[in-house]
Amino acid sequence: MVLHRRVTGRRLRPPVPLRRARPAHYGVMLGRSLPAVAADRRASPWAPSSLSSSLPFFLSSFRPCGGAPAQGCRSAVLSRRPSTACAKVRRMETTPDGRRIPPPQADERAMLEAWLDFHRDTLALKCAGLDDRRLRLASVAPSSMSLLGLVQHMAIVERNWFQRVFAGQDMPPLSEAGDKDGFTLAPDRGIDEALALWRAEIDRSREATAAASLDDTGKLSGREAEYLGGQVSLRWILVHMIEEYARHNGHADLIRESIDGTTGP
Repeated sequence: MVLHRRVTGRRLRPPVPLRRARPAHYGVMLGRSLPAVAADRRASPWAPSSLSSSLPFFLSSFRPCGGAPAQGCRSAVLSRRPSTACAKVRRMETTPDGRRIPPPQADERAMLEAWLDFHRDTLALKCAGLDDRRLRLASVAPSSMSLLGLVQHMAIVERNWFQRVFAGQDMPPLSEAGDKDGFTLAPDRGIDEALALWRAEIDRSREATAAASLDDTGKLSGREAEYLGGQVSLRWILVHMIEEYARHNGHADLIRESIDGTTGP
């Protein structure tokens, strides 16, 4: 039924329904500021470029259909209504710098070990391309922490949790007396020796846990036992090691940026 009324002998058309506007907070939910969202909506509201900066760096490098995006093609990640030709998105196996990306779906053990390896690779990446002098720089005052010191420290941490605590081995200390954390730098020990020692400890960590389950436990002693009790599971150790590396990789980010301006995930 058409509703109308007479106005100077002419029939009025029914009002055209307006397109529902997106809420003003739409882009903010994606981590964008209101000015940036407004600018993007004026340009091309659903163009992939307007959303890619809000995505995690894993997703921002995806390409639909296993290749470069075609003109007018919308990826399933970036579109509300993907076309049938572009609905399949191939997952990236590695980051552009070569680190293996932890799988988005995996069992608990595989997921924990993949994230630990990812953070191990990140620490090595933060040291890449620097000479010995710059790797020794304590560039974030007043801290004396350096990239070389972080590598030495993580070798000690690997040995402590996987060999001494979990495997119950009586291991000698890696650092000199009075330097239990490994941050003190020796004039005759450079990055090549430190990286070789650290990677050897990682190999021993994998050997110590290869046949164990996540519920298997190791024995704590001393100050650690005061906080956690006498036993700790391999699951707890893996989670703690991910946290330990992630924390120190944040330190490494700041140190590396202060040295030569290099930044990145």
